[in-house]
Amino acid sequence: MREEEKYNMILSINEALKIGEECGESVHFDNEKFKAKMRDKFFNKLN
Repeated sequence: MREEEKYNMILSINEALKIGEECGESVHFDNEKFKAKMRDKFFNKLN
């Protein structure tokens, strides 16, 4: 499983929307700023 798939599975839709709002960006998985935030959130959950 790719890294992207792993953190996408863990995060809920609400968290994704919240991160998108924080970035001031639409929730879109091709958006680099959004993906970076998602990765940070994913790795924080693992620790």
